[in-house]
Amino acid sequence: MKLAAYRLMVVTWARAFTAYRFDTIFRLLVPAIQILMLIELWNAVYGGRDVVAGMPPRATMLAYLTVINIQTWVTRTIIHGDIPQRISEGGVATDLLRPMPFPGQMVAKQAGFTLGQLPIFAISLVLAMAVGLISLPVSFLYVPSLLLGCVVGTLVALLLGYVSFWTLETEGALWAYGMISAFFAGAYIPLDLLPDVVRPIFHALPFQAMGYTPVAIYTGLLGGEAMWRALAVQVGWIVVLVPLAALVWRRAALRVTVQGG
Repeated sequence: MKLAAYRLMVVTWARAFTAYRFDTIFRLLVPAIQILMLIELWNAVYGGRDVVAGMPPRATMLAYLTVINIQTWVTRTIIHGDIPQRISEGGVATDLLRPMPFPGQMVAKQAGFTLGQLPIFAISLVLAMAVGLISLPVSFLYVPSLLLGCVVGTLVALLLGYVSFWTLETEGALWAYGMISAFFAGAYIPLDLLPDVVRPIFHALPFQAMGYTPVAIYTGLLGGEAMWRALAVQVGWIVVLVPLAALVWRRAALRVTVQGG
């Protein structure tokens, strides 16, 4: 019964997020413009050469930038901004009265958003292949890695959203999270190109599991034993974040009880 309820909620949110087709198509222009800008930037770095010392081949680099920006359609999270809004508007009171736990509702909403973006994600990949920017994934493990990355992103977004139970002003934190998560996930540059001094810091954070790992598997930057280690890291983050999110939610729920008298 609960599973059917969650399924219905996911489908409902998927339809809600795709109700305004013109808005969806218009938002498609944003990653397209970003991809073109990054490609031009890295074309200038390569200076017409296919290979530059210490860097992946030009075709691999451009494919990486294309895929990771298209991939944001399904890895982008919204619940870390939705939870503070629900709290400030008082909607969380209604959410807590529903038979489904509040965290489950938020996860279902995020899943619905991701499901609603899948057609745009697929169309964008096909168009990028058609113009020769990318080819098919090097490994079929890209799909499970992408799913794991979405789960990690959802759990991180839950934790960030829970902060609003202690402080209602989270706009600055959300803005910083958007910038930091994109950079640390490798949206602008593959993590392998970072200096050796800072690279361990990037790999110690969950953001690389959300973005870099799936794309590196897609393009072949990760393969063999390194690929399996990266997948294990994604699973490891899920194992760590699930109980952590549950613990923080129990504390947050107590805050709601106190505030409600």
